[in-house]
Amino acid sequence: MTTCLPASTRLRALLWLSLGLVACDFSKEVYYVPVGGVASAQPMAGAGGEAGQGGAGAAGAGAGQGGEAQAGGAGQGGASQAGGGQGGEAGSESLERVLRLGTLGGHVTASGELLPLGQAARTVEVWIRAEPGVPNERFVVSWGELTPGGGWMLGLENGLPVITQIGASIKGPAPLDDGAWHHLAVAFTPHNKYSLYTDTKLAVTGSMPTDTQPGSLAVGRSIEPETKWFVGDVDEVRIWTVTRTAEELTASAKMSLSGSEPGLILYWDMTGPSLRAENRAVAASGAAGGDLRNDASFVAGSPF
Repeated sequence: MTTCLPASTRLRALLWLSLGLVACDFSKEVYYVPVGGVASAQPMAGAGGEAGQGGAGAAGAGAGQGGEAQAGGAGQGGASQAGGGQGGEAGSESLERVLRLGTLGGHVTASGELLPLGQAARTVEVWIRAEPGVPNERFVVSWGELTPGGGWMLGLENGLPVITQIGASIKGPAPLDDGAWHHLAVAFTPHNKYSLYTDTKLAVTGSMPTDTQPGSLAVGRSIEPETKWFVGDVDEVRIWTVTRTAEELTASAKMSLSGSEPGLILYWDMTGPSLRAENRAVAASGAAGGDLRNDASFVAGSPF
């Protein structure tokens, strides 16, 4: 006669076998595929079934490598979880990445629907690492129309930081094309007042006519149909609908944002799961992601 009992531990199973009994396992295995991981088996909460090798245990159920999972614990070699574990491995992977614009023509485009227009207050900030020896104008962030006062462009001119509104510009005094990472920001206050910051320090203030018109957003080039390409690396593109102060810029320049900060309309951190090569815009407004063009790509790295 065969008697079926719940299988709890190997010790008890061996005891049952020594008594001529066969242990029958009624536990149910649930298969799932974690992001960036592999399929693994785990028992339902409260059950004592075996977990697959290298599997990840759910909260309240352990995971073992070729062994039995037990409620409330974790077997050696399994994924770390509630209850503790040894030798765990994360089910998803993130890398710090930056946008690489290695040659003339690489850029990113996106809808400019949510961006500040006309005389609306705004702040644009970005981390850049500009390749030395690229002369003339090379723009990092732009949107609007190619008309006087109607196009907003932030970048470099002969190495100097510059904010341009088609027909007028304001330049910083010190070049940033030394191959090192620099934080570049410009804050606009109605009417026509500009503050240009380099490495969170105020570089210059000025005024120029501004009436920004609707147009697509570009990272790595000027407003179409011009082709004034930026060459180098770009990270942490942030566009705000408020005028940020030097203190606010300093406080957050060297840290990642959540994307839900008040006034943050668009945030590209260039970072995501390592196997995905796409740009994500993270913002409370739900701004859409951009499209990589030409040789634009993501590479491992970070300015801070």
